[in-house]
Amino acid sequence: MYRILYSFGLLLNLYVVHGQTTFSVLPDVGGINRQAMGILSVPEPEDIIIMGHRFDTILPGSNAKPYLAHFSYDGELKFVVPIVDSLYEGPFSLAYPIPPYQKNDSIYYFEAIRDIGDPFLRPYLTELNINTGKILRSIVLLNLQHPLLPNEPHDLNYTVNNEILLLSSLINGDSVQTYITLLDSAFNEVRLIKVKDVSKKTFASICNKNLNGTFDIVGYCLVEQELGNVYDSFYLDIVDGNGNVLEHTLAPKLIPISRGVYFSRTILQDKSNNWIIGGTFRQDLPDICSDCYELIPYIFSTTPDFKTLRWQTKFFDVPYYGAPQYFLHSMTQVEDGFIVSGEFYNYNGFDNGVLFKASDNGDSLWMKHYIPLNWNEDRVGSVRFTDIQTSPYGTIIVTGAVGDFQENIIRPWILQLDKDGCLVPDCNAVGTHHEDVESSQENFTIFPNPASTEIYVLSHISSAASLTISIFSIQGIEIKKRSFDPRSGYQYALPVNDLDEGLYFLVVTDPKSGHRESHQFIRK
Repeated sequence: MYRILYSFGLLLNLYVVHGQTTFSVLPDVGGINRQAMGILSVPEPEDIIIMGHRFDTILPGSNAKPYLAHFSYDGELKFVVPIVDSLYEGPFSLAYPIPPYQKNDSIYYFEAIRDIGDPFLRPYLTELNINTGKILRSIVLLNLQHPLLPNEPHDLNYTVNNEILLLSSLINGDSVQTYITLLDSAFNEVRLIKVKDVSKKTFASICNKNLNGTFDIVGYCLVEQELGNVYDSFYLDIVDGNGNVLEHTLAPKLIPISRGVYFSRTILQDKSNNWIIGGTFRQDLPDICSDCYELIPYIFSTTPDFKTLRWQTKFFDVPYYGAPQYFLHSMTQVEDGFIVSGEFYNYNGFDNGVLFKASDNGDSLWMKHYIPLNWNEDRVGSVRFTDIQTSPYGTIIVTGAVGDFQENIIRPWILQLDKDGCLVPDCNAVGTHHEDVESSQENFTIFPNPASTEIYVLSHISSAASLTISIFSIQGIEIKKRSFDPRSGYQYALPVNDLDEGLYFLVVTDPKSGHRESHQFIRK
């Protein structure tokens, strides 16, 4: 079954769903003008732990400093501390988008440190206490003495022998060299394996060690066809302990793959060791312009040996005009499927964060778009959902950043959603459809009622014309008013915390036809 339930959030700051708190916050974690971004999260039973960058100048760059913050499951910032490496005093940054590996109260992660007077990045491995933000140990990897730059996809995990396994791809000119580094818990190097790539156009993403001592490496590569055409494909390499590639297998032929994806975060294995991979494919749009194209997200699954395609599912929500492009950043496995996070860009529209979900069998379940509470389309700059995790309570934790055109800054953005990606109950109850604004049926649903902080309006229609949404007192005095362009399945939010307790009317009006739809609600 192919089913898309399409929903949108002009999102709330705090709301209780089925006994579990959900929230959307743009916290102040420090930095000049509160400029910062979230990169990754570690949901613990007591706190949601966030790591990211905050900037000491208006423009991000080498002045980015890492931080660690603890949030409650109510969205409250409990404390934030800078991450300072006593072994290195200059600016450094987390090597986004590489996920950390957690063990007890420590997490291990890459940090890319720029040496003073040295134009090249050096890959470091760091152990950090997640409760205090204190760096326990930090070492430079590969002991590089030549100008190699780390490529974006890397992987970090533990092997069957409790060794630290680190995968790194380094670019030197037009060639790519992949290394497998094995360390003990004290960061002593056990073995350094230089992978003998079958192609210099191979970019490694994740690595697993097998019981027989071989390694499975999955990534993407450039494949040359006849007539000189080049396309992207995913691959599986089986590598022995000496770095020899024993078997190189391309994924079964799929729709054209684009690099609009951070591959190390969108590749995982299910309980049966089948590969689950989130990607995008490019579709040219010559009717719009010669260089116009759309990047469409999809998920596919292969058998463990990478030779058989189990299923593939395309995600594409309409209506959007122009050349929609999706860029994927992270994927997590949940009890009944897989959820991918990313960002959406449209030449004729605006950026927003995006989540979509597929079932264990590849069924398309839903896709949702998000912008911050009360931000209009002109205010929203680039939105990036860099990380998605599931909490011990089954909620979805999303970490990222949003550009604020109004203040010309980058803001961190942290969300906690229910298992269906909702900030409000039953947001999946509305599918993609269009109805006349003057329909005899109710075009809008409001919740919660009574309301204390925000009232949410779920649209059942799409309208080409702008409507107005107003709040009136029981005496008929208009207190609030704003314009909006309703789209079916979208959720719109209005703050009501500044209203006195009592009975009010929420009225949606079509200025052209005069059609009005009114709903009573109580401010408690």
